[in-house]
Amino acid sequence: MKKLLLLFFALLLFNPIFSQWQTFNVAPSGRFNDVCVVDNDVVWACGDSAKVFRSTNGGSTWLLSNSGLPIGPVLEITSVNQNNAWIHMANRIFATTNGGTSWIEQIYSPVTFINKIHFFNQNTGYLIADQQDSIVGFFVTRNGGTNWVRSANSPALSNFSTMWISDNGSDALDTNFIWFVAKGTPSMFSRFYKLTGGLNNSWQFHLIGPSTGQYSYSSFKNVNTGLVTSTNGISITTNGGINWQLRDSAPFPDVTRELMIVPGTDWVIQTGIGNTRISYDMCASW
Repeated sequence: MKKLLLLFFALLLFNPIFSQWQTFNVAPSGRFNDVCVVDNDVVWACGDSAKVFRSTNGGSTWLLSNSGLPIGPVLEITSVNQNNAWIHMANRIFATTNGGTSWIEQIYSPVTFINKIHFFNQNTGYLIADQQDSIVGFFVTRNGGTNWVRSANSPALSNFSTMWISDNGSDALDTNFIWFVAKGTPSMFSRFYKLTGGLNNSWQFHLIGPSTGQYSYSSFKNVNTGLVTSTNGISITTNGGINWQLRDSAPFPDVTRELMIVPGTDWVIQTGIGNTRISYDMCASW
């Protein structure tokens, strides 16, 4: 999950006059799992022990906004404004329309572990959940999550017993470009899945090469250029995931927990539990 460190950096980007990192004290203790920066002012953060916080002044102050949530880790949060947000707790979804004053559980079926939930506006969103048998749980809502409909075009993982969706290997540029990475044993080729042309279209997949390996965290600058991490380094595609080549093999002194291309730039941030590095040229140097 995106660490709070990325929140600091995202907020930093909104004000280019800053030349240093800023620290925002959200809570006295606890681990954070994800943040969602809506705009210059509105930021949501979530973490263990059902913690959800909201800031409406760019991170200067935070309000605990978890009324009614069950105890447990909140793994991911997505939001479109200061009132509407959605979180998932492993295989459960909760939504708020009043800034976290109350949360309502939303239902999808079949229930499996959720890897990604994302909303484009307060009505349209999607989630990607672990496969049941070989079919990935790709669900779409067009009414804010009141109804989640499993797409008839949900992709299949042919080797579903030895392949799984990579945590933090999924994201979207918009409704016309959604992707996830599926990995398996180290001796298998990982797969890059993408959905283009709208939420009702069919998924495509391409092998991530040129060699086998466990590829996982990924990020895209646009529909052509993207990056993915593996134990061997970072690979790049310039044709929408059809072909991949090793871009950087410089060792990162940690286990990768996030890879992010800063929108509109060639800046790349790679983070681990205790380390961060930044590239300003799409991983050619750090």
